[in-house]
Amino acid sequence: MRAVELFEQGRPQSEVARMVGMHPENVRRWKRLWEQGGAQALRWRPAYRPAAQAG
Repeated sequence: MRAVELFEQGRPQSEVARMVGMHPENVRRWKRLWEQGGAQALRWRPAYRPAAQAG
């Protein structure tokens, strides 16, 4: 959520990446998600794992 605060301050993506200690590509992805769905879009969600099929 720190990245969201920095985006809202108008900080460049490269600066946000440096400040939160993440790779700039991750920050680009986060910013795109944030622009499309707000802070809610950045909340952690477990990965989808389909149930194993009985064989």
